[in-house]
Amino acid sequence: FFFKQKTAYEISTRDWSSDVCSSDLVIMKYVLALCSAVILLSTPVMSQMKKGDNYLGARIGIGARDGAFALSLDYENCFLAAREFGPGQVVLGGSIDMSFPSAEKSAILSGNTIKYNQKTTFVPISGHVSYHFGPMMDDKRVDPFFLVGLAYRYINVSNTYPDQYAALNMDQNYNDFTLVGAAGVRYSLNEKWAVSARVGFGMTSYCIGASVKL
Repeated sequence: FFFKQKTAYEISTRDWSSDVCSSDLVIMKYVLALCSAVILLSTPVMSQMKKGDNYLGARIGIGARDGAFALSLDYENCFLAAREFGPGQVVLGGSIDMSFPSAEKSAILSGNTIKYNQKTTFVPISGHVSYHFGPMMDDKRVDPFFLVGLAYRYINVSNTYPDQYAALNMDQNYNDFTLVGAAGVRYSLNEKWAVSARVGFGMTSYCIGASVKL
């Protein structure tokens, strides 16, 4: 029979899809509403990162592999204080993003459309440097930032066909390195806790999170 199918490599090298599950958007809407309420009810503080401070954080987001929902863990260290390298602060950090999209795909086999299940494991692990503009803001709770870095990405693509086409099943692993970047804003709730939102590329595209000073 004649069969045209995208290889796992072609599938794995596609960039992030704009197709985001409606359920993910509903989750993000409620989480954003909760974060907005927390910010509005927070007590005003004069909080900034200080040189040597360490933070551990977690994020949730959408726009990872094939628009999937993603969970992320972050670590950051305030490396240079304000005016040591320009008016802002230099922060070093690392993160790991995890997403596990699953979708039903289709292929043409001998003129017939056959559906199969594709599962992907997408795990970028990145190191980055970020520049924070909080010291320049009138409201010291507000800390805009941007970051750039390099990520190692582990990708596993598994295709499972109906039993009669089991010979076509594939399970392949790929690894690559890519540049990552993001821009966002951090908001201090108090001297210990902060929330943040950011958009980026190379990892989760749109995410919100919280961090705690260690």
